Amino acid sequence: MGDTLKRKGCDTMHVLVVEDDYLLNNTLCYNLNAAGYKVDSALCKREAENYIEKQKYELIVLDVNLQDGNGFDFCKEAKERCPETAVIFLTANDMESDMLKGYELGADDYVIKPFPMSVFQKKLAALLSRIAKQSEEDKYARMTVTLSVSSDDNGLLLFISDDGEGFHKSSLLKVTDPYFTEESDSEHLGLGLYICRVLCKLHDGYLKVENTADGAKISAYFKSPDS
Repeated sequence: MGDTLKRKGCDTMHVLVVEDDYLLNNTLCYNLNAAGYKVDSALCKREAENYIEKQKYELIVLDVNLQDGNGFDFCKEAKERCPETAVIFLTANDMESDMLKGYELGADDYVIKPFPMSVFQKKLAALLSRIAKQSEEDKYARMTVTLSVSSDDNGLLLFISDDGEGFHKSSLLKVTDPYFTEESDSEHLGLGLYICRVLCKLHDGYLKVENTADGAKISAYFKSPDS
């Protein structure tokens, strides 16, 4: 797969390959590992069930016809446990009813065996890219951004927090630098925090960036000129 599946922006992406054809399973796992993903391999439904009980997966590559069950049942179990997990079905069945059933269960793609590995690589790379992009967007705020302001005679205190994953520990002292970014090819934070840092300094205040149990939190204090 070479650079086709090179990961971008997702340091903890886990992929589960559920395929009872040992050679195909091994080939997929080898290439995904080479591309930098964390990959687990299952040759049967029971083994796959054990994996999803212990680990959350961003993607499952799933064979429909397994030795001890079918992939449709496992897909339903996996989606009930983690609805955001993406699924690509691998199958020798080209019946329209089977394809529709897979999509109804939440599958993201359906690949008929045998298939050219180059075609599968492109499908998988496109899906992984979408997952990585969504993961990067979710890192800063999943659902909520909270803003609160308080003031007294001494100054103004501003709090901003979100429910994302927060910043890397190594980045906490750098996030107020101009155009800071944690990834060389991702969007930067612009000048907002840098300007806030300058204003806090001019007003004899402080700017604090930290990670909490719920996400990231920024505190900005501006001292009153009359205090």
